[in-house]
Order: sequence, then C-alpha cells, then structure tokens
Amino acid sequence: MILIFILMFTHVAYGNANCPPNWIKSDDKCLIAFTTDSSVYDNYKLCKSLNATMVSIHSEKEYNNVGHLINEGYWFWLGGVQIADRIPSFAWTDGTKFNYSKWSHGEPQGEKFSLCMAIIMETRKGWVIYNCGRSHYQLCQKSVNKDIFYDNEYPEHYVRGLAKNQAVFEHEIKSLNFKIKN
Repeated sequence: MILIFILMFTHVAYGNANCPPNWIKSDDKCLIAFTTDSSVYDNYKLCKSLNATMVSIHSEKEYNNVGHLINEGYWFWLGGVQIADRIPSFAWTDGTKFNYSKWSHGEPQGEKFSLCMAIIMETRKGWVIYNCGRSHYQLCQKSVNKDIFYDNEYPEHYVRGLAKNQAVFEHEIKSLNFKIKN
C-alpha cells in the first residue's frame, strides 16, 4: 500500500516538474500569459529571456488550451507572422509548421503591412492580423521535452525581406501582363 502511494506521488510530482512555477502544462508545452501591453517585438524578447518562444498553435485542442489560459475580451500576441503582404501565407516564429488555423470571422485580412498575429477569446473568437507595433498582452511557450533554439533577433528582417520580394514579384507579373497585352 505504501509502495503504491509512493509510486503515485512520484508520478504526479514528476509530471508537474516539467513546467516551471506559474506555467500551465498543455500537452507537450508549458504556457504562460502576461497581462502587460507590449509590441510583438517586446513579447518576443520577453519569451526569449524566459528560454521560451511566442505561442504557436497546431490543433483545436491547443487552441482551446490557450483559450482557457487567457483573459476573455483581451488581445494576446501569437508567434505567427504573415510572410507576404496582401497574400494569406503565414509562418510560426518558432519554426514549426503552420498546419492549423483558427481565424476570426472575416480574417485573415488587415491593413497594409499588418503582418503579426493576435488571438482573442470572446464573441469574435479566433486569430486576427495586426500591425506589429500595436500593444497587446503577451503569451510564451516552452517545450516540456527539449530546449529551445533561438535566432539572435526577432525575425522581423525575414518578414520585411519576404514582403520586399513579394513586391518585386508583383511588379514582374504586372510587367509580363503588360507585355502580353501589348
């Protein structure tokens, strides 16, 4: 009887030991939310200082777990970026595959150069695209099973480079269309 109790206690204690204090375990991730307004870049720096990344979501279950963590009615940054202006193509800043989406009604859309992704859980539930300089609350995630690899900087330069490449590509298409018509 004592041995069973010790085994049960050891299993529970080990399971909780995977996440730091104040972090919430969600499958193979540890999540934490901060109700301080910040730009997406400041959110990235905060997560990096915690040996974490901005949150990526890959399933309905992960979406619901994040939804239970955040305060209803407030916007929180996600680690998603639109990799080309005006073309709905997205990537996660943690390098994982963008294999799931939960867009709010009418999204993804946004003003020109709105390249960052936020989440809200209320009437308008889901993801939206916003200007990266706006202020929203912060979310971070850690892997339960492995250390995180970081770029030295927020991948803003990649986003800008992709947007510039897209503009060049669009210009070339317009030039070809003009040549074909004439």
